[in-house]
Amino acid sequence: MYKRQHLGYAERQVSDYPMALRRLEDGLSLARAVGDGVMEVAALTGLGWTFMGQGKYDEAKPYLTKALALARKVGDRRGVALALHHLGDVAYRQGDSDEAARYAWECLALYRSLGDRQGIAGAFRILGFVTYMRGQYADAMRHHEESRRMYANIGDRWGVATGYINLGETARRQGKFVEAAQYYEKSLPFFHEIGNRFGITIATLNLGHAYNGMENLEAAECHFRDSVEKARALGSVAILLEGVLGLAWVRAKCGQAGIAAGWLGWVQAHPDYNAEIAQFAAPVLDLLRASLSEVELEALLTRGAALELKAVMEEVAE
Repeated sequence: MYKRQHLGYAERQVSDYPMALRRLEDGLSLARAVGDGVMEVAALTGLGWTFMGQGKYDEAKPYLTKALALARKVGDRRGVALALHHLGDVAYRQGDSDEAARYAWECLALYRSLGDRQGIAGAFRILGFVTYMRGQYADAMRHHEESRRMYANIGDRWGVATGYINLGETARRQGKFVEAAQYYEKSLPFFHEIGNRFGITIATLNLGHAYNGMENLEAAECHFRDSVEKARALGSVAILLEGVLGLAWVRAKCGQAGIAAGWLGWVQAHPDYNAEIAQFAAPVLDLLRASLSEVELEALLTRGAALELKAVMEEVAE
């Protein structure tokens, strides 16, 4: 009965999002037809998690919220814990540290009561996000290292890889760009080993940011462009947008204000533009304002907002 969910989760883990969604939608329909609440929770959670992989956090949240409510109703404690974990992740991506903290502490307590070491490691990951958002970087490093260590102890390769990514992000936020790049590089063999294309794409994108911070603009552009191509192949729109914004940042530094402003305008006007991406817009705007008048900048942003995806991808490929 649970075959569809298991297949859907597996396909999501290797970033086959269209197939994962089909499997999980089928599983949801079957669960409702037979009145299996636990199965329905698993399908709803899987659907939310799949949308998360595509960066579609607004679409993910309703599924996860329904999963949490139903899991509480049917007494599915593991279902409650997993929904809380994913909701904490979504709250982080949407810039709400208070909500992320509430979900993280509740799922940590629940996973501890269940004796679930993998779940505990995941909860520490969310706590790392919370402290990162609040600028408590020493705590963030401690939480992410604890998460990575626990994942390593149980042989969870994805957990180890994401631990390195999160350590890299925390280092990068502190301006430690060389250290950040080293963490991102450490994640790649694990993502390649398990065939996680989404993780590879994230690591590639983050390497772009790290090299941009080091002012190695040639390497930064190479990684940003690679991440855009990978994100487009996966259908991960939010990652694609961040990669294009990274390219705009590099072009602005190189004095190509016109193309940079156009790409920035396109990214900001996109319906999948979110708080996680928006953090990179301000430094790009600062560079553009240093070389363009407000009238010129506004005209270029407006023109960029009207571009189609195909046109932007053709410009990126040039």
